[in-house]
Amino acid sequence: MVNTLARSFFFYNIWCIIGNLTPINSLHTCVNNNTETNDGTENCKYKGLRYTSYKEFLCWAKSGELHIRECDNISGDWLPKTVNCHVKQNKNKFCPDDLFEVKQNDDDPICLKISTKPEAYNETFCYGSNKIIPLDLSSSEMTTIILFLKQKRINEYWLPIKRSNAFMPFMINLPGKRWQKVIDEHLLPEHLKSDLHCLTHNLDRLKIELRDCKKFLHMVCAFKSSLLSHSGCPEGFGALSYRPNECYGINWKKKSLNHVHISEYYEKQNSIRIVLQGIIPQEKENYFFKIDSFVDRFSDKYMVIMNKYEKTKVSYENSKWFPVLSKQIIEAPSAFSMKLKFDENLRELILVIYYRNYLWTNEYNDIGVQCFTNAGYELLKKTSVNLIWQNEKKTRSIFKLTLFGDGPGEYWCEGHTILNFQWVSTQRLIAFKNMRGHTFATRLDIPCIYKNNEKIVNFCIYINKSTKIFGKMIRNFFVKKAKDSVSDLVIHNVRIMNIESVTKLSMVCWCHIMAQLEISNKSYEEVSAKDIFENVSKISDNTFSSIRVYKKLMKMNSDLITVIRSIEYCFPDIFSSNNLMNSQWMQVRRGEKGTAQILCLQNNGIPYTRRCEGDFVHGAYWELLTQSIKCEHAQDITQILYNLENTRLIELTPEKVVQEVKSLIKDNKQKIGPGDVYLISNIIQVSLRNLSIPNVVWSNGVVPELGQNPAKWKSLIHDIIEIYNILTDLDVDVINRSADLNSTNKFLETFENSMDTLSFLQYVDQNSFVEEDIGSKLDLEVIDYVDIGVSVQSSPNFLYFYINPLVANVSGIALFNNNISGKAPQKLKGKFYNEDYRFLQSNHDIEDFIHESNLLLATYVPKQLLNRLKTFSTIFNQITRIPPIVVIKVYSNDKLFQQANQTKAVSSHIVSISIPGYNTNLPEALPLILRRLHTYHHHTDSEQYCHYWNYGNWATDGVKMSKNVEISEDIGICFLTHLAPFAYLVGVNLTFDMEIESYSKKIDDRALDIIAVLGCSLSLLGVCCIFITVSKLYYWRHNT
Repeated sequence: MVNTLARSFFFYNIWCIIGNLTPINSLHTCVNNNTETNDGTENCKYKGLRYTSYKEFLCWAKSGELHIRECDNISGDWLPKTVNCHVKQNKNKFCPDDLFEVKQNDDDPICLKISTKPEAYNETFCYGSNKIIPLDLSSSEMTTIILFLKQKRINEYWLPIKRSNAFMPFMINLPGKRWQKVIDEHLLPEHLKSDLHCLTHNLDRLKIELRDCKKFLHMVCAFKSSLLSHSGCPEGFGALSYRPNECYGINWKKKSLNHVHISEYYEKQNSIRIVLQGIIPQEKENYFFKIDSFVDRFSDKYMVIMNKYEKTKVSYENSKWFPVLSKQIIEAPSAFSMKLKFDENLRELILVIYYRNYLWTNEYNDIGVQCFTNAGYELLKKTSVNLIWQNEKKTRSIFKLTLFGDGPGEYWCEGHTILNFQWVSTQRLIAFKNMRGHTFATRLDIPCIYKNNEKIVNFCIYINKSTKIFGKMIRNFFVKKAKDSVSDLVIHNVRIMNIESVTKLSMVCWCHIMAQLEISNKSYEEVSAKDIFENVSKISDNTFSSIRVYKKLMKMNSDLITVIRSIEYCFPDIFSSNNLMNSQWMQVRRGEKGTAQILCLQNNGIPYTRRCEGDFVHGAYWELLTQSIKCEHAQDITQILYNLENTRLIELTPEKVVQEVKSLIKDNKQKIGPGDVYLISNIIQVSLRNLSIPNVVWSNGVVPELGQNPAKWKSLIHDIIEIYNILTDLDVDVINRSADLNSTNKFLETFENSMDTLSFLQYVDQNSFVEEDIGSKLDLEVIDYVDIGVSVQSSPNFLYFYINPLVANVSGIALFNNNISGKAPQKLKGKFYNEDYRFLQSNHDIEDFIHESNLLLATYVPKQLLNRLKTFSTIFNQITRIPPIVVIKVYSNDKLFQQANQTKAVSSHIVSISIPGYNTNLPEALPLILRRLHTYHHHTDSEQYCHYWNYGNWATDGVKMSKNVEISEDIGICFLTHLAPFAYLVGVNLTFDMEIESYSKKIDDRALDIIAVLGCSLSLLGVCCIFITVSKLYYWRHNT
């Protein structure tokens, strides 16, 4: 049996050898083969591979797959023997197939996007185009375009130009550099008085005409030269300008991107080809990339590769990475935001854009936003934007707006994201380049016809071009009127801000008049923004001159003026209460609530208030009163606080007033009401302002001598800390009602500033800050770590850390739950009783402490950030010789952080970080780790985030969060690009439980109703039982 198997095995090997040798002797190489196609003859060449493609063009099967031919080495034939190439006939040669291509001679083709049917004016239809027909085309180009459109039976079409009302200029509605550009040179005078707000181009009359925006016409948009947009796409990728979130490119470096299937390339061949030709650099134009792959019947892997000119070939596919045609659809840019704010050090408007790459642009030198103002004589004007700093990844960019004009104006910025061209805008901020006196909003009814150089001119016909001339004429009129009635009134300028109506003879409009009283030493000299801000405390108190100017303007008694208001203030207004003599509402800024001159309280202890309404253009005015006023008698503590607020001592010895307030409320904690919190916040704010807070930054970099006694400051701030602790222990309902008067925000902002001032004084005059027996006087413990440059102040609801990193490289803290059991001595007190802290150095890493189970919070300034702070601050004109002092403040809860329409709740300590004397914007991210203090079972990741307090609401711009589930689902790692108070918020409705100092969910309203009905029913049943029992007892007693 063994011999038989051996012989069989021997003969089998011989057969295998013969079988393997036979094909070698009979192998054939496939000969070159010519194939006739619609585009001509293509040659198949054998190059050592079993498979080949057509090199010079893409040979498509009707299914949308590429034809690949196989060489049969036995027969020497190409398989399949006959190939019918379906060469895809693209609609266009240069333009994407969903557009129309119009070409003239050797010029660049013009691509047209045309609506399929007539429709009402559609503002977004032409988004992404870069030319307007006929404004941007030559006469020869227009001739070709007109012939093409007439062939399409289009004789009139919408232009991407519109105006908001009959008196505003027409503006271009195309995203990019031309967004909201004023266009009126092609308009006739009668256009400016029409109620038709959209423009069309009529091909029969070759005229631009006005139309009702609801009329049905075709939309026609033009693209020329460039169709590419790179905004938001990965590096080396691009998109069509009108589909900016659909990015295509070559994945050269094995990034996590979606590969483009060959069938998609077949469907979008022309569009993808245009993108590839625009983004593949010249040095890589002959590089090949994978567009398809397959596995044959022998399990061998092959790939089809191509270059930008669509030359293809087949190659072996192995484990080594090969560049591949890829795409990425850009989703909603949730991290994108832009904020406009006034920088106190630059005295300029600063625009901060996060992830500006998500802003649409099709030009490399376009930042993606356009900024506007009404500060000049024009109704609307663009202002330039200049980049002053951005980080390496361009995820945060800081720009400076150019201020101009003579007087205040609104500034704002607009742009469009690459996600469906979503419009985004900043809030409007009021700023000025030069300020001379006070500005008032007036409603004027002025004539249109004036004599100009002995000619009678109707300026209302050309109102959009004549606003400056009109303003000067109105000013001259008021100057003449002022000389006749009020000789000491100086009117600097008059600017038209808004037009209400225009007739043949007159115009009703809102104007801003800038005026002041003539002063002997400085009557006509300009006062810069810097002068104003350096004397802000004086101006904020001394607004009497504004009222005097207002009365002077009223005294002119001009027939032109129908309304006159301050753009800043609601002036004092007399009212009558039901039980007192006449009083008046005190002057207050627009948007705020004013109180009465006397102490006038409602029956709930809250002062009567009246809101100052209005806007910048139309001025400030008091809201209408809807209820009668009856001033209730104030309790003793409220009356004393009111007297302290109005005493002269608050100007002469403010520190004694604060001390008096502290003693008063400390002895009357149970009596403090919402009105008292309002008065306390006012007293603290005015006291610190009157004490002249030293500035931390000086233009010459020199630290001046302290104008105040440091011991006085120290005592004052310790009193304020104790006042904060008392307010935090109040009933939450008292705090909530006082927040309606902006009391809590006013107190918090003053409190934060005082703590930063304390750190500054502590550094400048360290000898005066040696603590002596302070713990026995106040509920405050001070611990100094002189050897490492740290000072800690611990109070029941607030922790303060002063850290000088230059001493021992300490730049932050970590707070932990204290695991020590028994009655071991604690370093902290109050709400922090069971917690302890540890110091962190600038060279620490998050991994050094993030895994500790009892970690509550941690933050520190990394070494690289510390090194860059001074250089970064010089960009913002902040020059200081004070080293970076890190100030960390920890609030035990969010009682004073009250926001309207609260949908999220704070679930951690609140940590405020500041570096006095340095810009609040940071050149690099600062880490902050927070743990949720309370556990909820119903929350999602989207409902949790690190927020900062902007003294009104919790916000997230400039904050990036990383959740590491492997560490703990309760830990949030935040990276901050600016400094402010921060907290960890969760998106559930919460109420505050005073007994256990924690948060609990609100019970469903229906459940509350059921409980209420059940409780009332049981109570009624109990009352009935008592009644029956009493009746029976009475009956039994009498029968007995």
